Amino acid sequence: MNKKLTINDIAKMSGVAKSTVSRYLNGGSVRPATGQKIKKIIEENNYEPNVFARLKAKESRVIGLTVPGFDSVTTPRLVEVIVEYLKKTIIHR
Repeated sequence: MNKKLTINDIAKMSGVAKSTVSRYLNGGSVRPATGQKIKKIIEENNYEPNVFARLKAKESRVIGLTVPGFDSVTTPRLVEVIVEYLKKTIIHR
């Protein structure tokens, strides 16, 4: 079983600080050449950020939704509509 890649691993592989990788992942300012190195490593290793690690950040971009159950005809559609709305208004701002 392969170990999941971490921000620290990406930093070591790209020769930059962990904070630089974090800044890149959060859309902050990074030199273009550095960004390309980080992006290449992320793509080659299919890196996916850890959701639980993001919850510790000031802004996690995680929204919880409690529904009575998916056995209703309307609940799944309602969740779909909420997700689409959030994608358009909050996530892609």
